[in-house]
Amino acid sequence: MGRGGSNCVSTRSPRIVFLANDTGFFFRHFAPAIEAALEIRATIVALLPEPPDADARECFSGVEVITTPLVQRGDSAWALASKVLWLASTLRSVNPDIVVGYSLRSVIALAIAFPALRAKRLVFVVTGLGLIELLENKKGKFCRSIFYFLMRCLNRSSRAWFIFENHSDATRIGIPPTRRARHIILMGAGVDPAEFQPKPEPLLSPLRLATVSRLVWSKGVDLAVEAVSALVKAGYNVSLDIYGGPDPANPRSVDEATIAKWNSMAGVHYRGHVKDVAPVWHEHHVGLFPSRGGEGLPRALLEAAACGRPTIVARVPGCEDFIRDGIEGFVVRPDSVEDLKLAIKRFLQEADLITRFGKAGRQRYLQTATSAIVKRQYECLFRLEAKQGRASQTLEANVSADCETFSRSELARLP
Repeated sequence: MGRGGSNCVSTRSPRIVFLANDTGFFFRHFAPAIEAALEIRATIVALLPEPPDADARECFSGVEVITTPLVQRGDSAWALASKVLWLASTLRSVNPDIVVGYSLRSVIALAIAFPALRAKRLVFVVTGLGLIELLENKKGKFCRSIFYFLMRCLNRSSRAWFIFENHSDATRIGIPPTRRARHIILMGAGVDPAEFQPKPEPLLSPLRLATVSRLVWSKGVDLAVEAVSALVKAGYNVSLDIYGGPDPANPRSVDEATIAKWNSMAGVHYRGHVKDVAPVWHEHHVGLFPSRGGEGLPRALLEAAACGRPTIVARVPGCEDFIRDGIEGFVVRPDSVEDLKLAIKRFLQEADLITRFGKAGRQRYLQTATSAIVKRQYECLFRLEAKQGRASQTLEANVSADCETFSRSELARLP
């Protein structure tokens, strides 16, 4: 985590460009990065697929938005090439000092355009590896090998910086720990503690569980449904509420027929998409995150912890980086309905764990993942002076020390 004394090097106010594939998601989830850029009086340009809504325009009136061709899954080679050429041309015209790319598709486009760009620093924000890490068909393996190769090549450049949300993704890409001088680990994109505050748990009858996520295969919601339905049929007083909607852009999105089937199963209720998430956690006892992998660090997991709710998570990157088994919740094997059932029964049998784990989760969040912490790390990164040679090496060591949120040993020592 960043310390009180900063090693950041002050410089003139830079021109910063943000690149993202989802306008709403960018303004909702990466507000601390925008606020950090505003804090240092940077000129800010955002390349986004559509203009922001009225709320975002009001909150971030200092951000110039340029509508950008959306890089889509399934683009032909020609379509991808034309979009990358447009991106390179636009960035050369804007002439930023720093470019920050979010999401895999934006990162891929930025990586391909990299040789043609003149920015002093390009920041690749890897918020999880998604399906590219999980698919095992020939196309999936080929795309994975190409993407990982691109990331390893970029890692050799002193202009390329990486932000990861867990300690595993860089290893999966094939970047050894000895070659991560310009890597930063952030525990998510930052959650506002004023928006997500703890409240007393509801009455324990039934034990109320919730999932909050996109309804895609990798999130493992089907596993939660199967576990809870089986427990209800066995006589346990437990219920599951599902929040979120399908993602048409994802090839493994859950279809409406499956959602309807879930909603008809014992103890399971589909609630749909919700904008205000804090009340969801206030109305439930435990959050379920049975992910199959590909996560960075689920925002909803941090929001549950901020609200003082314990969670049950799968042992996959991101989830297991934040939740420690038996401290903030339970960590179970991926794809294991039986492990999920056992963990849920522990909360039924030892109700005091709800409060104890919930308090520990709130403390963990306050020490690692608030919006203020994330904003501080971005501000530090944005203030760095780009230099060459030995001075650049010193600078990289400084930012690694000042902006690295938590190493594994530091995480283990937290109360």
